[in-house]
Amino acid sequence: MQTRLQNIFLTLTLMSAAAAPNEVSAAGAGALIFTEIDGVQYVLLADHKGPVKERGWGILAGVIESGESELDAAVREVVEESNGVFDETALRNAIDSSNRIIDNDFTMYFADIGFEPATVYTYSVANIDHGVNGERGPFAWIPWSVVSEAATEAEKVGSACRDQPVMIPPEYLPEPRQSSWFFCAYLSVAILVDRNGGL
Repeated sequence: MQTRLQNIFLTLTLMSAAAAPNEVSAAGAGALIFTEIDGVQYVLLADHKGPVKERGWGILAGVIESGESELDAAVREVVEESNGVFDETALRNAIDSSNRIIDNDFTMYFADIGFEPATVYTYSVANIDHGVNGERGPFAWIPWSVVSEAATEAEKVGSACRDQPVMIPPEYLPEPRQSSWFFCAYLSVAILVDRNGGL
């Protein structure tokens, strides 16, 4: 079950980056954070801030910097985009570097590092001295069933998703927030998860 879930989530995340070529200008990497709560699978998503706030809610990932390995970049991006909540050493220990998906210059790892309330990430203070700039947040745990339903809706509108964003049920989202919709690139490939047997 865990390996299947890892591969599905990693494929979803990897392909979401590939599905938005205008928004991914270089090789990228990330790590999908997921957990199970009372038998329900959840994925940790974060809102976008600043000039890309129109993207909406998505996973933690970014561009590989010069001289970085894919794993180094994935760990750095998760640490940065979680406002430094994730400890780099603990995150590296949680990532199985042999279990990764590579496609279109994007490498995705997975990390099931246990549940922390989303408010832990949201209200942490970004440490600019350590490269953490607070570009993401707030954070929320979203059930896979909600993501799956949203992906089906996004498939119906196709490329119009950017103009007709798929909203996240408000009961899963904190206040305040920049947006209330899913990042279309994330949803554009979530359909593939269900077509391949779901979670």
